[in-house]
Amino acid sequence: MKLFEKIQKLVNKTPKVEPEIFLSLILDESYIQAASWVLDEGKKPRILGSTSERAISPSWEDRIRMADHAIGKLEEGTGSTKLSKVVFGLGEQFLTKEGDIEKSVRPKLKQLTTILELSPLGFVPLSTGIAHFLRKTEGIPTSVILIGVTQRDFAISIYRVGRLAFSISVEQSQSEGEDIENALKSCTDADVLPSRILLYGSDDVRTGEVKSVLLRHQWTARANFLHYPKIDIYPFEHIIDTVVSAGAGEITHELIEEGPSESSTKEAGEKIEEPLGEKEVPEEEKPEKKEPLVEEPLPIAREEKGRAHVVVVQPETLGFHEPADDEGDTRAVKKEADTEKIEAIENPLEFSREEKKENLLQKEHHLVHEKEIFDDFSQEKRSAIPTFRVRRGFGSVIRTLGRIFYRTPKKLVGIGILLVVVLGGGFWGVTQYLPRATVTLAVLPKTITREDTVVIDPVATVIDTQNKIIPGKKLEKVVSGEKTMAATGKKKIGDPAKGTVTIFNKSEGTAYTLKKGTVLTIGGLQFTLDTDVSVASASTNLSQGQTVFGKAAAPVTAVAVGTEGNIEANKEFTLKEYQSSVLVARNEQPFTGGTSKEVTVVSRTDYDTFVKSLTADLIEKAKAELVQSVTGKDRMIDQTVKTAVKEKQFTEEIDQEAKDLHGSLSVSVSAYTYNEEDVKALLSGVAQQDIPQGYSVNPGRTTVTVGNVTVAKDGTMTAKASLTASAIPTIDSSFVKNTIAGKKLIDVEDELKTIPGVASAEFMFRSAWKKDILPKNPDHISVIVTTVE
Repeated sequence: MKLFEKIQKLVNKTPKVEPEIFLSLILDESYIQAASWVLDEGKKPRILGSTSERAISPSWEDRIRMADHAIGKLEEGTGSTKLSKVVFGLGEQFLTKEGDIEKSVRPKLKQLTTILELSPLGFVPLSTGIAHFLRKTEGIPTSVILIGVTQRDFAISIYRVGRLAFSISVEQSQSEGEDIENALKSCTDADVLPSRILLYGSDDVRTGEVKSVLLRHQWTARANFLHYPKIDIYPFEHIIDTVVSAGAGEITHELIEEGPSESSTKEAGEKIEEPLGEKEVPEEEKPEKKEPLVEEPLPIAREEKGRAHVVVVQPETLGFHEPADDEGDTRAVKKEADTEKIEAIENPLEFSREEKKENLLQKEHHLVHEKEIFDDFSQEKRSAIPTFRVRRGFGSVIRTLGRIFYRTPKKLVGIGILLVVVLGGGFWGVTQYLPRATVTLAVLPKTITREDTVVIDPVATVIDTQNKIIPGKKLEKVVSGEKTMAATGKKKIGDPAKGTVTIFNKSEGTAYTLKKGTVLTIGGLQFTLDTDVSVASASTNLSQGQTVFGKAAAPVTAVAVGTEGNIEANKEFTLKEYQSSVLVARNEQPFTGGTSKEVTVVSRTDYDTFVKSLTADLIEKAKAELVQSVTGKDRMIDQTVKTAVKEKQFTEEIDQEAKDLHGSLSVSVSAYTYNEEDVKALLSGVAQQDIPQGYSVNPGRTTVTVGNVTVAKDGTMTAKASLTASAIPTIDSSFVKNTIAGKKLIDVEDELKTIPGVASAEFMFRSAWKKDILPKNPDHISVIVTTVE
């Protein structure tokens, strides 16, 4: 029968119908996500492309612009400009507590659909979509706490066995853990909270921060948890999958309930004499269990009572109206539109009263039991299948083919047989030799860490494994440089004052001889004798009864330059080392010639500053040259860097009058190095015992660090060495090829996961007519191993 049906299909070719492309669009506070998708032959969604856009501002104008840009990308990727039917995914901030769209959001949403020419099919709350998607993928109704994370608040939803039990939105504060704790405590349900928390949001960094806070929170002591909850993050890129799954499930559910049209039934070749459902089927003829002809995807978040989490929105609710079928109905349509106009303005996204009664997705509507839907659908589908009149089964087919064979000319029969052989052989060759596949295995590395104390000896030349000694090498660089800097010293220059004094000797019987340079003082100023001078002793005049002092004139010069030495006449001087009762001096004429001015000179401080500044510059230069001289696997030990000034020269002397100081320096910088491979060789033998069986160390992912260096008096250095190695699973490519050749992907994935360390596998096919079976020839399979970072 199958062969006969294939022949009939070849004879009665029907034009290929392009699948209808749908759009899913997520609108949230700070981002949008969009995806284009189709329903495959099994009525399952297949995503053609997806994209996301970050919001510059939270305005609806920006959201419309981003949505337009995202849809443009999808249309460019799919080559279609017919992306109009859309299922919205809405963040909790756009919804009321009852799950309806906020009144303030409805006009904005209508504006978006009008500008972008979209036909809305419905919307999905993000938390509801995630909960349903978990139920669908995990196969059981989920009990979970979903927390939507934005920059301002948390959207918290509690699901128990697939049902929404509680939802609340709370603003964030400095104590994020307490915010969520208080929100969960506000749940009046006395049951134990689900021990699973999933965070979702567009900002991975922000979501990760909240996860860290929640992991540190004492949940078991402060909330109604049976044990500490498992806290994970729902990937941002998978949120769009939940909305796509929701839209596909709801569309598929509607197709099943509608059943095949009368026209399609007639095209199948059978005439329906009475409507389906009116014809009574005897109880004994009813099959015990009827299965649907098409595997139906799980309706989107449809609960046991028939309630759907996708709220369908008719285009008319956003202001779009289809024209009447004929002019005779124009007046009635206009009257009905006028009647509904007021309701549309007040609730632009609500259904009319009649639509509410018929809408399968309203909360108050009760659907027919799923078994009845599948039974009715099975009968309708069965009646819609094209039927060929083959009355006596397979024997009739054989006789028909025999008549065709005998009535056909033998040449044509031979050509036909040859053609079948050629085509069959070609098909066999194509399936055997053309298909190629590349299998990429992602493996999880294991990190091996080993620490030990090593000795770096500059005298050693080879590695001493027993004493853990590795050779060290000394490097030295000498650099020279010149510098000019401004002099900062100050000094007075000029001429000293000069004059003549008369020295008086008051003592009798003693004459004094004063040497050149003898100091005379007056008011803090000092003067010195320019020549030696002898002063006679004092004598007594008996006739007059008076004592006559001995005296002598002598020239003097001021010790310091400046006008301060120009002493007025008749001033008395004292002589250093002599009492004024013995020797004194007096100038009969004022002193003259004293002048001075302040000039800049080179000071000792200038010398010190010059050496310090130029030394710092030369040390940096020497270090840079020293680092450049370290090549290959050698590593310099920073703690061993030493510097010294070798030579210094100056053009100007100290106290020399000058505006600038010129000079040059030579500085030496030395340090010790070790070879990284020596440390690896020393520690690898010790770390070998930590490598798991079936793993090997990747040399390219092994790092060595040396720190805490201490230098002994003999020059040897002790350091703490650390080796970090990455061990990856050893994959036998030939074994993998022979194991998976000719098998289905679903079986291959399970087998590959049994290999230790394999995290995931990706498959790429080339020239393969089936994408779910690997080539039978192992040589046509390539195996690539990548390491998960």
